Amino acid sequence: MRPLLRCGGALLPQLAVLLGLVLGPATAASRVDNPSPSSFLRRAYAQVTVLGDYVYITGGEVCQLVDGKPPPQNARESDPMNSTLSIKLTQSWFASNVGIRSTPRPTDDEDDLPMPMDNAGIWKSPDSKSFYQYGGITPYNNNYKKITKRGIWKFTSDGEGSGSWSLERASNPQTLSSLSLTTLGGYVATNTTGFWIGGHAEGVTDPDRFGKDGWVSGLVSYDMTTKTWKNDTANDLTPDGNSGGSKGVWVTKFGQNGLITFLGGKTLTDVSESAQDFSNITFFDPVTRKSFYQTTTGMAPTARKDFCAVTVETERGQDIFVYGGAHPKEDEAYDDVYVLSLPAFNWFKADDAYGGGRASHSCVVVGKRQMLSVGGTNNAGFSGFKTQWAEPDPFYQGLGIFDMTMMTWSREGKYNAYAEEYQSPDVVKAWYDNHGSDSVAWTSEEVKSLFAVVNDSNSTSKSDSHSQFTSLPELTVCSAPGSSTQDQDPSKKTSSSSSSSSTGAIAGGVVGGVGAVAIVAAIIFFVMRKKKRSKTNVAGELPASEYTGTPGTLHASPHSGMQQIYGHQQGQSPYQQYAVPPDQAAHQDPNKYYVGTQSHELPNSGYTNELPTQSNNVQRWELDSTPTTAGAGTSPGRI
Repeated sequence: MRPLLRCGGALLPQLAVLLGLVLGPATAASRVDNPSPSSFLRRAYAQVTVLGDYVYITGGEVCQLVDGKPPPQNARESDPMNSTLSIKLTQSWFASNVGIRSTPRPTDDEDDLPMPMDNAGIWKSPDSKSFYQYGGITPYNNNYKKITKRGIWKFTSDGEGSGSWSLERASNPQTLSSLSLTTLGGYVATNTTGFWIGGHAEGVTDPDRFGKDGWVSGLVSYDMTTKTWKNDTANDLTPDGNSGGSKGVWVTKFGQNGLITFLGGKTLTDVSESAQDFSNITFFDPVTRKSFYQTTTGMAPTARKDFCAVTVETERGQDIFVYGGAHPKEDEAYDDVYVLSLPAFNWFKADDAYGGGRASHSCVVVGKRQMLSVGGTNNAGFSGFKTQWAEPDPFYQGLGIFDMTMMTWSREGKYNAYAEEYQSPDVVKAWYDNHGSDSVAWTSEEVKSLFAVVNDSNSTSKSDSHSQFTSLPELTVCSAPGSSTQDQDPSKKTSSSSSSSSTGAIAGGVVGGVGAVAIVAAIIFFVMRKKKRSKTNVAGELPASEYTGTPGTLHASPHSGMQQIYGHQQGQSPYQQYAVPPDQAAHQDPNKYYVGTQSHELPNSGYTNELPTQSNNVQRWELDSTPTTAGAGTSPGRI
């Protein structure tokens, strides 16, 4: 028998609301937004973006073990995520034990609340210090009556991984109040304006639409500088002017104002639907709204919805990565990665597939060349709860790391803060080496001229990347014999070549100056090192100097200390300390790795959460994966 409710939407909204009132309080109170790695099962329908030195995760739902067991069949499969999570990007980490900070949303009885939404849109602000939340559907229809059209909810970061929500009022409130708020629409933002196309409206996306469900056409835009809303037709962008399950991309390197495209998904009416083809791409100018289209070559993705897409600038133009997604009509999810290189308009498929089929996830570029995938389910749909939510995510904590240059997944979930700059994959480079612009079958001379000139004025490479890392002293980082320097801060590497001077005086002065600087730097280094040894690392992060080994086998050194996880309970910051060998499976018996377990009673909880604490016999892991025992007296650091 198929369930009446599904996460992310309602089949029968009125009945869903009644069931939510019955089931909600009994189950939601016993779970947390940010479960420990040993309790985590799945996360889905969330949104993700990078602000400064942190990646933020907001909205969606999470499924977890309770008392070591999945939620029972007669309970909710998952719960709304009422907190905004963040992960620091200035140091390298493993997904198995990275620190995740949790900032609870306001929950008092105000008329308007920044509701946690499934499948919402997220627009980064022009100054990259905030993001806006638009659209979406209330999970299990919670508090849907508090969805507001009096403004748009904005999260402003504090620069330290937390922040606060505020309601930003529109300069033309009548236009905003006339909109139909939807879910499953495609969204994207430029450096000034957020866009949302199509989507499905119902009472739990927009209280004004209760009893008037249906697919909505049109292109909604919000100018974040003037706070002005617009609602335009979108018939030039998709058939019937609507879209469901598509993903928007802003191509910055071509066109005077850049170009926007909505990839994949479905176009739907109340009586029919059709999948969007990846072999024919429609673009439009975000300012003039003029549209163009161009056919593609190569190995294009099959039709899909609910995938994720990111884009990276290159010297030649731009590369667009598409990952995962679901079949438009069947309960099938994909695990493949494709890249569309512009201006070649040729698709390439990555050979490496990992993590299983995945849909309803989100992706973002982190660092210089890695894509972070957050959450997702295997799209089992109504075929069974066990396979949709309770099947553990192959990615540690639902965090997948993909190297876009190498086109490979990190099996350890390793984020490298000191990776080299992004370069197009070798297969893409080979195409450009063997082809020219004449190899592209341009649909018109106008489109050809549009992609003939690279425009750097819209570049987001500086504003979208987090700040340069300064966590290490300005000294060359030495590697262990046979180790790689890929995980070290590039700014700390010595150059392989140097220029010489024919003037002895200049050479002597330079040598003397360098010597003096080296002495001062050495003193600073040893002072900092002494101080540093009195502390443990923050929230599961490992500084570059404590990463050793060859790429793909990165392990924590004996000096890295215990790892910490915080923010597992709203309003508190409990710490967990544990040592996890990074080359182990994500969901094997936690008793193998977790030591000195201590029970902590959670407020308003019906169960005891086992939070591992530190033992005097914690195992550390060396390059050869041989465990050693840490001495007594080590204490966790604090933030």
